[in-house]
Amino acid sequence: EMKTYADEHGEATLREWWSKGAINLLYGARDLDLALALHAEMKTYADEHGEAPLRESWSMGAVNLLRDLGARDPDTSLALLHMMKAYADEFGEAPLREQWAHGAYNLLSDLRTRDPRAARVLLAEMETYADEHGEAPLRDWWTKGAVDLLSDPATRDPDAD
Repeated sequence: EMKTYADEHGEATLREWWSKGAINLLYGARDLDLALALHAEMKTYADEHGEAPLRESWSMGAVNLLRDLGARDPDTSLALLHMMKAYADEFGEAPLREQWAHGAYNLLSDLRTRDPRAARVLLAEMETYADEHGEAPLRDWWTKGAVDLLSDPATRDPDAD
């Protein structure tokens, strides 16, 4: 196993490669329970080693999960998104904030068909976060989400007309 090998040799580069491999396994995962367990293992590993690349891989893995998770398990999706934001805030790392915005966009794409009001609330949260941090990637993800919602008549805010 890659993780065992990385641990035996104590090399950050090997740990990073393990985490990148784990990201790939999370993309389009069929078994949600296994995917969530692997993702939890990634976070534990990132926390144990305290390395920014491992935290970023965990966050990227969350983005992959949110791509498919929304419709399958809305409550877990929202909890994961909140966890991503808390992690980004805890470490104050721009890449983690950007991954949160990307994950929020993925969830927004699902919410706009299932729950237009929740989609608008999430879009407002994305805008607030982008404004708080003043980072172009966060504004970009908010803009993409806004364009998507505006292009879908079902998600336009009836009070905004």
